[in-house]
Amino acid sequence: MISKLELWSNEGRLAYLPAASSVRVREVLNGEYYITFRYPKLPGDDERYEMIETGYEIRFPNEIEKDQRFLIWKSDEKHDVSNAYMEIEAHHIFFDLGRYYHEDYIDFAAAQTIETMLTRLFAGTPFMFNINGTFIAQDIFEWGEKSKLALLHELREVFNADLSYDNYTVTFTTRKGVNSGKQIRYRKNLKSIRRTVQDTERITRLYGYGKDGLTIEGYLGHTKKYLDSPYYDSQRPYEGKMEWSDIDEQSKLLAVMERYLKNYELPRESYDIESIELSEVNVGDDVLVINEKMGYHLSARIYEHERNPFEKRVSPRFVLGNYRELYVSDYLLQYRRKQREYQMLVEKRTAELEQQQLELERAQYDFEDYIETSFADGLISEAEKQIIAEHKLQLAKEKADVDAEYERIYSSLYLTNVTLKSALGNAKRQYDISFNDLLTAIETAIADSGITPDERAEVNSKFAALSGKLAYLRQALQDAWSSITQKGLDDIAGKGIHSGGIIRIENRKQEVVKTLLTSAVAINASTIYVESTEQFPESGTAYINDITNPNLFGFVYEFEYTGKTANSFTGVNGVSDNYLKSGSVFLWPKLTADIVVSASEVIMPDGSYKLIPETRFSNRSLIVSESDLDGWEYRYLYIDKNSTIHYLSAGTEGGRIAYPPNPPDGSLRIGYILIGYGGEDPGGNLNINKHFDPNGFPLFKERIYHDPRYRDERSIRTEGGDVAFGGTPYGARPLSVSVGPKEYQTYYIPIGKGRRSLNLSISLEGNTEYDNFNYGAQLTVGRKAANNADGLGRSLWATYVDVDNVRGHVSGQRNTPPYGIHVLSPRVWARSYTMLYDADLMPDPNDGSVIALKLTFYNYHSSVTESFNLKLNWHAL
Repeated sequence: MISKLELWSNEGRLAYLPAASSVRVREVLNGEYYITFRYPKLPGDDERYEMIETGYEIRFPNEIEKDQRFLIWKSDEKHDVSNAYMEIEAHHIFFDLGRYYHEDYIDFAAAQTIETMLTRLFAGTPFMFNINGTFIAQDIFEWGEKSKLALLHELREVFNADLSYDNYTVTFTTRKGVNSGKQIRYRKNLKSIRRTVQDTERITRLYGYGKDGLTIEGYLGHTKKYLDSPYYDSQRPYEGKMEWSDIDEQSKLLAVMERYLKNYELPRESYDIESIELSEVNVGDDVLVINEKMGYHLSARIYEHERNPFEKRVSPRFVLGNYRELYVSDYLLQYRRKQREYQMLVEKRTAELEQQQLELERAQYDFEDYIETSFADGLISEAEKQIIAEHKLQLAKEKADVDAEYERIYSSLYLTNVTLKSALGNAKRQYDISFNDLLTAIETAIADSGITPDERAEVNSKFAALSGKLAYLRQALQDAWSSITQKGLDDIAGKGIHSGGIIRIENRKQEVVKTLLTSAVAINASTIYVESTEQFPESGTAYINDITNPNLFGFVYEFEYTGKTANSFTGVNGVSDNYLKSGSVFLWPKLTADIVVSASEVIMPDGSYKLIPETRFSNRSLIVSESDLDGWEYRYLYIDKNSTIHYLSAGTEGGRIAYPPNPPDGSLRIGYILIGYGGEDPGGNLNINKHFDPNGFPLFKERIYHDPRYRDERSIRTEGGDVAFGGTPYGARPLSVSVGPKEYQTYYIPIGKGRRSLNLSISLEGNTEYDNFNYGAQLTVGRKAANNADGLGRSLWATYVDVDNVRGHVSGQRNTPPYGIHVLSPRVWARSYTMLYDADLMPDPNDGSVIALKLTFYNYHSSVTESFNLKLNWHAL
């Protein structure tokens, strides 16, 4: 088909381009939009060929591609044996907005409308905008001093919008596209297809909670607090929990749970397809995907569309899915906004702390000035005593404010610097002693209404000492606060892999040298008869096995031979068992492959952002020893603090080690590969059986794991306001528990202001032992009403699996032997005597405005002290 492309300059049309071929338009939702084509150098067409240069426009006629215009960004002239041609790449004319620079900068502006921001952005350019839909005003942080195109996309992220281009006009819309009514049937009407599935967010059984632990249990026949999807499978459940703290009616809770479950009951799928039947749809449109094999259908949105507008018989290509993957730009924008929000709160809190300390210092100086004046004549009247008492009250009031700040800072989860914490505690103790010494000296001096020179000197010295101690305390508070705020920022920055970092195996090559027995083999046999020895060396070492007679652990045994014939090994030594005719003789397999880690975007533990290129480890062995206990080994990968990916080996210790070792400090764990010929039980756990073919030959396999319990995936967990003001609604921390015989030990973990319920997981902390990831507990803890006004107490519900594989659930405290009253037994953390006695939410003893999780442990033994480290993860509402 003849091309209808046109070449234009600012003055007008320069030429038609009828010889253009391989025309492809690629359009990505909120992303790329460009055209590529090839133009040959034909006899008599030199003038037109030479006109095609960067900076000129490629246009479509009115009836094709909606008359859109594209600017040539790249022209690449090439030559082959017979002719010359140019490959052209032209991007949509609106992307020329990127040539304009926005020199203004907004550090922070509250509640900005999209109209205001777009008007500011497009000023001084030929570009225009339309707005389709309603957008809520947003706070703008650190926006400007970039290309205007980059800033447009930042606004799109902030306002959660789509962009639709029409030459020099962009429409800023709440959602681009329509419901097309089109259907595709997976593996039925598609020329080609590549399907990607993610189950990580899928939920088929939803536990829902409203205000104060409200559930749907007992409402409209619901006997449980959860809802099941029609796709729920008890053999493969996907269970999850969601909380709506503002909902206080069961009818509303049920409705929102039904909507939420419908959104998450199917896996997240994307399809890369070619289909003529979808030729009339556009980027942003919805289509219905019917998966007959899996028995469900889903609504998928078109995120990418590649087409030839002149060749309708050429199938267009689409990428569509029921979700959009988040890229590092999404996370970094959220990260920057959260950091900025947090930094503003830190600055506010720093100013408040400084003001409180200044007020204490001022009260102290005012008091000193008045004492200096009133003591000058050596007499103290009753009126002066009254004023001194008022000064003491004012000083005590200002000190109380600083005391409260001290308690908040000293008990903060983020004050992890032991040296600074010790210095702060020491400074506070010295200041308190000096403060009390001053008040005692003043009371002694004024007791008899007369002031002696010694008493005056004593009071002056105490004021001087207090001033010194206050300076010491202020510095310690400042140092501790700086440490806390940096730790808070680090936690907001988080760490981990944003995107990519996916392990794959390529170029797998296995050398197999084996032959079958033609007769049974007896212990100490000197000759072994086989089908053929052609592939074997003239002498050496080989292995023998049959699947009916592997020993206890499935080991195969080697033997030596000094010669061979066409059908036998001779001079055999080392046969230590009887083998049936069904067995085989083989050389230990050689298996190699390339281990590849895709390019990734990561935030390192030190907060630095890194782009890690794809890394390949070529020709690596994937073989384990014939004497390996369970037939398995790990190959694990991590990124070190110098941004280098490492590929290392580790054993599984007979299936006891469920995860590879942790990498050095400052590293990020990518994932691991389980290699070998071992066995697995139905639950996926390793066992000591081995995997052989019917003739006893070991079958090697590889399992790639991006296990979220091992892999460092980045998530923004901490809210800036809660870090600044105490407690974190999302949090994780270790808890060192040590309880003496017949003792109770209580720990308080601040979780934030106004929190009413908390979902908590508890497991052992400290290594990657198998059981640490297979026993533990999940608790939901509710806060009781003030003074237990409703008589319901606090709600507490937990599920657990202990080290003895005892599993179950508990509601509140229970009383069972030998532990007595408790919530969780010592066996949940592999101990014998120290149980979780109680869990509750209550005001933090150090700051009544903050809610804390209270955990009380009790050791019922009369002489043994038990110590252990737990890992806590929680989400509070």
